Amino acid sequence: MAKKNEPEQYSLFDSETDTAEEEDDGGEVLSVSDVTARIKNAVEGDSRLQCVTIFGEVSGIRRNRQSFYKDFLYFKLIDNDAQIDAKMFHGVAALKKIPKDGETVVCSGKISVYEKYGTYSLICDSIMVADAKGDSAKALEELKSKLDREGLFGQHRELPRLPKKIAIVTSSSGAALQDIKKVLKERYPVVEAVVINAVVQGENAPDSIAAGIAKAQNVGADLIIVGRGGGSAEDLACFNSEKVVRAVYASKIPTISAVGHEIDTTLIDYAADKRSLTPTAAAQDAVPDIEVIKKFISDMAESAKNSLLSAIARCEKDLELARKDIVLNSPKARLNMFQDQSKRYIELISQSAVLCVSRNKAVVDALSDTVRNSMRIKLSDIEHEFAFAAKSINDLSPMNVLMRGYSIAEKDGVYIRSAGELSKGDKITLKFGKGSAGAVINEIKE
Repeated sequence: MAKKNEPEQYSLFDSETDTAEEEDDGGEVLSVSDVTARIKNAVEGDSRLQCVTIFGEVSGIRRNRQSFYKDFLYFKLIDNDAQIDAKMFHGVAALKKIPKDGETVVCSGKISVYEKYGTYSLICDSIMVADAKGDSAKALEELKSKLDREGLFGQHRELPRLPKKIAIVTSSSGAALQDIKKVLKERYPVVEAVVINAVVQGENAPDSIAAGIAKAQNVGADLIIVGRGGGSAEDLACFNSEKVVRAVYASKIPTISAVGHEIDTTLIDYAADKRSLTPTAAAQDAVPDIEVIKKFISDMAESAKNSLLSAIARCEKDLELARKDIVLNSPKARLNMFQDQSKRYIELISQSAVLCVSRNKAVVDALSDTVRNSMRIKLSDIEHEFAFAAKSINDLSPMNVLMRGYSIAEKDGVYIRSAGELSKGDKITLKFGKGSAGAVINEIKE
């Protein structure tokens, strides 16, 4: 089983297909760019080469100083068997001593590949000129190599994005603590900071720092900052202690190393989850800027508001269109439309009738005369027929018959039609053309 956090081994020319199954044409053909890109990915993806300390002799050193902020060093590091290009782009002005050709130095930094020319070089974070204490530097390099082989370097767990509590392992009286607390308060005042006092210089410092890291595991923190302000190499030596490095590696909580200034590099920088250049930078790396969060929330709220207003505007527009559609297609609207159309049709018919009548007035007048004459003749015929019928009716009238000498017998209001309807002694009434008379039946003849 691989050791915890053992660096992954890379093969520069791994192919996705088995070599036994490669085609007869020799397999994958790579361009120069492909090969160089694979080399760059392999080198810069190896954590051991991204935090490396190299001991060697300076050769061909050249300084390019354009300004305080643009101050660069270019040189080669050599030994009896090999050489490597080295460059320093940051912190040159802060170096205690600019190395010279032939001097032995200890450089810390990362290996970078320049694809355009197919070269690699050491990008230095710090340069220390070896002096009478060169054996100490050699011992430090041997310890670094030992810890690296054990897999204590290259642990890069993700830091909490919004930490609730941060444990700060440092001297409670040091300026570094004040810098950290100030930045935390300015950037993210909601975070709780727990200070764990530790000795950060001298022979008691390694035990004190390791004990502080162990104590930080039990205070409810979700992030630990370990460090101190700047100082000499001897002042910072406790952070190169094997005991402190192992304590940082064993921490169950993500850690940030914050030792010294930008040019200072210690072994806990390799064991920590993140290395910050200074204590101030550690506080900046540990927490987000609350103003940025507020702006993000404000922007999101404004965006949500605008989206909502746009949606409401679209709904109102759709609603207005629907309302107009309902109004235009309602029964009342359709009835009004039909009424208007009917009125127009009636007007057209009337106009057509008037036009037709005006065009055929002569025909209408002639027809009118003919109808009147016909009606006059018909009425005359009817009058003659009526007079004849009236005369006939009058001639047959019972009263006219009686006027000619006839009479009508009546008994109890009933007309007598035959002698058999009477008996002797019956009283009857006789009606004449003029007047009437009563009579008694004395004799009956049938």
